[in-house]
Amino acid sequence: MRWPVVTQTIFGLMLAVILTFLYVKTQAVDMHEHNRKTQLLGQLKQVDASLNGNMLKSRNELLLHYDPLVADINQLKGLLGEIRSGRHAIYGNSSAEIDVEIDEISRLLLDKERFLEEFKSHNAILRNSLHYLPAAGGRLLKKLSARNIPTPLVTMLSDALNDTLSFSILSTPEFAAEVTADIEALRANITRFPNEFVREIQHIGEHAERIVIEKPLVDDLINRLVTMPTVHRFNQLGAAYSKFHEAVVQRTDVFRLYLYVFSIFLVLYIFYVMVQLRRKAAELQSTVQELNYQKFALDQHAAVSVADARGRVVYVNNIYSEMSQYPRDELLGQDHRILNAGHHTPEDLAGGFFKEMSDTIAGGRVWRGEIKSHKKDGGHYWTDTTIVPFVDNTGRPYQYVSIRYDVTERKLADEALFEAKERAQTTLQSLGDGVIATDKTGHVEYLNPIAEMLTGWSSGEARGRPLLVIFPIIYEATRVPVEDPIRTIVEKKEIIRFAGDLLLTGRHGKEYAIELTAAPIRDRNTLFIGGVLAFRDVTEMRGMARQMSHQAAHDALTGLVNRREFERRLGQLLKSAKERDVQHALCYVDLDQFKVVNDTCGHMAGDELLRQLATVLKGKVRERDTLARLGGDEFGILLGECSIQRAKEIAEEICRAVNEFRYVWKDQICEIGASIGMVPITRDSDSLAQLLGAADAACYAAKDRGRNRVHVYQEDDAEVQRRHGEMLWVPRIVLALSEGRFRLYAQSILPVNGDTDEGDHYEVLVRMVDEQGKLVQPDDFLPAAERYDLMPAIDRWIIRAFFAMYEATYGNSAISRHDTVALNLSGASLNDDKFLDFLFDLISHHSVPPHVLCFEITETVTISNLTKATAFMKELRAKGCRFALDDFGSGLSSFEYLKNLPVDYLKIDGCFVKEMVKDSIDYAMVASINQIGHVMGIQTIAESVEKKMTLDKLVEIGVDFAQGYHIDRPEPLEEYLQKKKRRGLTLIKR
Repeated sequence: MRWPVVTQTIFGLMLAVILTFLYVKTQAVDMHEHNRKTQLLGQLKQVDASLNGNMLKSRNELLLHYDPLVADINQLKGLLGEIRSGRHAIYGNSSAEIDVEIDEISRLLLDKERFLEEFKSHNAILRNSLHYLPAAGGRLLKKLSARNIPTPLVTMLSDALNDTLSFSILSTPEFAAEVTADIEALRANITRFPNEFVREIQHIGEHAERIVIEKPLVDDLINRLVTMPTVHRFNQLGAAYSKFHEAVVQRTDVFRLYLYVFSIFLVLYIFYVMVQLRRKAAELQSTVQELNYQKFALDQHAAVSVADARGRVVYVNNIYSEMSQYPRDELLGQDHRILNAGHHTPEDLAGGFFKEMSDTIAGGRVWRGEIKSHKKDGGHYWTDTTIVPFVDNTGRPYQYVSIRYDVTERKLADEALFEAKERAQTTLQSLGDGVIATDKTGHVEYLNPIAEMLTGWSSGEARGRPLLVIFPIIYEATRVPVEDPIRTIVEKKEIIRFAGDLLLTGRHGKEYAIELTAAPIRDRNTLFIGGVLAFRDVTEMRGMARQMSHQAAHDALTGLVNRREFERRLGQLLKSAKERDVQHALCYVDLDQFKVVNDTCGHMAGDELLRQLATVLKGKVRERDTLARLGGDEFGILLGECSIQRAKEIAEEICRAVNEFRYVWKDQICEIGASIGMVPITRDSDSLAQLLGAADAACYAAKDRGRNRVHVYQEDDAEVQRRHGEMLWVPRIVLALSEGRFRLYAQSILPVNGDTDEGDHYEVLVRMVDEQGKLVQPDDFLPAAERYDLMPAIDRWIIRAFFAMYEATYGNSAISRHDTVALNLSGASLNDDKFLDFLFDLISHHSVPPHVLCFEITETVTISNLTKATAFMKELRAKGCRFALDDFGSGLSSFEYLKNLPVDYLKIDGCFVKEMVKDSIDYAMVASINQIGHVMGIQTIAESVEKKMTLDKLVEIGVDFAQGYHIDRPEPLEEYLQKKKRRGLTLIKR
């Protein structure tokens, strides 16, 4: 290569490198990447705020588990990891200021994670004591009252409970001191209590002390976590990153200016190169003309073509044009590869056929070989080709002359012979099945690759060996060897497909499940000359079939038998009981308190509990018995050929095992129980459905009798008959709904201390009219409606009927504007996602003022669905509606949730109000609930006020409202509204 060319090339490369460098520098600012990094910094603050909010919710028990806290802290760590070392990292490649801020945030995040773990631990202890203390205290007070313990001791214990619960809400030093004093007083007087109560009093004292200790610790940890300077550090990091980004933008503008300058130099250089190329083209044209004279002699005997240094065809003779069927004008100027378009074999291409040819002629050497080309009409032809390069004084080729002779006929003959030889071999090797060929004596001649893999023998090693040595097969079920396939096809003189599940044992000892077909090979005279075995590996397919069969009959979570398989086996036991007169037993097991585990620890914890409990139950039944998971937390047990007495012993042992089982999930200890309904399976048993229904009813009877026990079904069983009676109510309730046979009643709720001008306050009640036209009381049909999910339909009927009657009576009259109407809602309606829309639709299409409506929800329903209940209340309160918490105190739950629950009224459970005149503990409970309600700004209503002495006690305590037969007896709502309309003013009954 001449030096001017070298110099030009180096200069051009230098310009290209400089321009590339400058262009890269101008691309340093990636706005999409910048926006993503800015978004990540914003997300850090959002997730940190979410974490603080969730911690406050957890402290207030609006969160029943810590999954959101763990999710937030993990998301914070993930975002920080993305900023530190992820795809959008700014750590280590930006500025020292950014790195310092990220390191500080990492340290703060570690502190926050450590404080969060401490918070979860202390908060769990605090929750346990807050839930334990009211329940245990209530039970103990009742026991003390029943033993006629002196009133001062009962009052001392009641004060300790009240002060502790007050401290859990308002954690002031004064309350803490009062609780401490109460505990010391209890301990000082502990000997005055009977010995049987001493341990319980000590437990109450220990839990009260734990609340006093843990409540300030939890509040302090919350304060530390919320006040950590993470937001300040996030802002500092954002400012540092913005500063760094602005500096990068400024540098990019400088490099862009340099790029413009060097681009001008590149344009000038390109113009110079074009001038040089034009001069070289003129020289090349002169050289080609000289070469044409030299090629003339070859044109008469061979196909001749000439190509320039770039491979462009500049000349072809007539023989070349005739051979390729391309006219000369279509070839000139085209790349020579227009004819050599990849028709060689893959082996040629993989071996670098064309690369070797190109390297040879590019190096100035002559190349000779055979090339397969295509004609214009799509046909192919082969040529024996010689390519001669012409080089300049630098040794670089500037022209190529190709001389070609047609050898197509010879090549086609060679290919046909090769294809005929390889077709059979290729077909056998490409089959997905194993193939073994033998001679007429049963000795192996050939194995295809699949057969080699399955048997462990290569075709060369197996050749000449007996078939059964290479191919040992047995029946899977009996492990008996299969007869010689070659002998079988010789005897039967036909193709044989072997039945049954076969196993092939390979040379390596591995077994394969196979399907086998054997066929004879005959010559043209139909004489037997050998055999062919075709076999397929069906190991995976057979295993999948077994697995699918197992899965169809077993529960995926526990691995136990599922409901369908359980009912099939129950049918078999029923059949055997009738045919052989033997006795079996059916047990229906329902777990107690399982929902508490799901609600407090999450469904993952519930699933793991079911898996562990399944193992416990397996150990308590006999090997021949059937243990099944029927769904949810329900299990079924079939005890074959087992007397009812022995079956009851087994069931009671299962009850004890479940009750003693302690399940630990993330430092929480969960206790559960089991209620078991048992039914004997005898020749007198009616049907599968009757057995399952009786077992279900017996199980619910066990629950009603106190849970964690066994109830054996008997024909005259009162509990089971009651359950059966509830089932009979279902069609009657459904028919009554369809025929509109429900009636609304009203009962007044009056202020205890004085009159009010705020309008009437009354509760809407429901009665059912039976088929004979008689009224049915709620206690007769509502339990069945609640158990069998009919309450949502009844609730909707009541609300529609009330809206229609209220609107028809008053219209837009001002008489009703100050009323408070209490409407009861069931837990099933609260869980109905469409019920809220139903209420909104009624409110928007009727003239009933929303502030008149006061929806009553029981305490147990609210606590079991706290999150949904809170959201439900807030949606309706936004419309102006009010809420009352019904049967309050029956659940003995913590008062903590009340702080964030939007409730206007607490209805004190009637079980405390009825006997409060005689029972000091009931009196104390009513007083405590009233006091807590007033501290929180919630008005109180006493239910079941049936005597004047009870009303006097309520006045003494300071309860706001009273309801009961002493106040007012229910009357039809229509009559109540008409009386109110006629009066035209608020009715206050004395």
